[in-house]
Amino acid sequence: LVGGDPLQHYLGWAFFRNSPWAWPVGLNPLYGMEFSNSIVFTDSIPLLAISFKTIAQFLPYPFQYFGIWVLLCFVLQAYFAFRLISLITNSIAIQCLGSVLFLFSPPLIFRLSLHESLMGHFIILAALYLNLKPGAKLFEGKKSNLHSLAWIVLLSIALLTHFYLAVMVFVLWLADLSSRAFISRSDSYKEFIFEVLLTIGIIGFISWQAGYFAIEGASGATRGFGDFRTNLLALFNSRGWSYLLRPIPLRDAVEAATGEGFQFLGAGSIFLLICALYAFLRGKISVSAAAIFAWKNYPTLIIALGMLALISISNHIGLGPWNFTVPLPEFLINLLSIVRASSRLFWPLYYTIILVIIWLVLKAYSSRSALILFLIAALLQVVDTSAGWLPIR
Repeated sequence: LVGGDPLQHYLGWAFFRNSPWAWPVGLNPLYGMEFSNSIVFTDSIPLLAISFKTIAQFLPYPFQYFGIWVLLCFVLQAYFAFRLISLITNSIAIQCLGSVLFLFSPPLIFRLSLHESLMGHFIILAALYLNLKPGAKLFEGKKSNLHSLAWIVLLSIALLTHFYLAVMVFVLWLADLSSRAFISRSDSYKEFIFEVLLTIGIIGFISWQAGYFAIEGASGATRGFGDFRTNLLALFNSRGWSYLLRPIPLRDAVEAATGEGFQFLGAGSIFLLICALYAFLRGKISVSAAAIFAWKNYPTLIIALGMLALISISNHIGLGPWNFTVPLPEFLINLLSIVRASSRLFWPLYYTIILVIIWLVLKAYSSRSALILFLIAALLQVVDTSAGWLPIR
């Protein structure tokens, strides 16, 4: 917490803790000069800031909860990765080894000591799980409101963690809701409308109480859409997080100077991808059949992931060191600048790609061969990415 963004996150909490309670509860009037502020705009994880403020008199001074949050993020990342992989295999060993690829995710660990709130990738995994779970027929056709309740809880947690996570979860919720209402028809139109109104009402109230509306829209406006975007080769650009793979040179000054757009899969995931490609060349798996299966079962999810990925790539397109810009109307640039660091919106597709790679390998190889491949991949992922995580461990 010695400087940079983490210092801002701590100071936001320190001022909030020592401020009198306000209404909305997320207001942080003592922090900042000549304008109102809230715990949201210092990225101080409102979920924990508000919770710990209620017991502030019993806490030591100074006190910070970022270590607790980081631990929770790693534990829950492993848990929801395990649950996701359990949808495609019953092997506990494969579930454990596959979870390592999610746990030692370079984009996740990169945020350590930089943007702690953005380490909540488990929220994205949970949203993907809620999208994929009905397709696994775990409900056995029984009607339950728990699924809708789970989305409301998840959206609330995302809002109280970080705005970008909330945007991703909101889009994934719309994908699942549309699938239930218009594809599987498990929800009636009346249930569809009721869930929309209820969810929007609850997350609107939570946004207000957290302090999202503490400043005027003009004050929150920004420019720079496309500055922090995802390069088309980002999945394979180690950027110093691998001993085996050399980084791909970048010529865009902003991209080269910041970590935004860092989406490296890791040597373990790339190893499994190569195994899947080898199986494809040998005719053991059919990519077209897999694509047809995915589109037939999860069309709205694919559309949502594609839309988020397109915004992530932006109109300032990078292919390794080469860059070119597609002109867009000014009003659209202004609108999209709300998610100026658009590269983060790639994370749902990033984790979906890892899950698809795991699924393809399981389809292409025998149980014993797959177990050996996953063991190699897990070891590769941990050891090779240590080039990046050892300095910040």
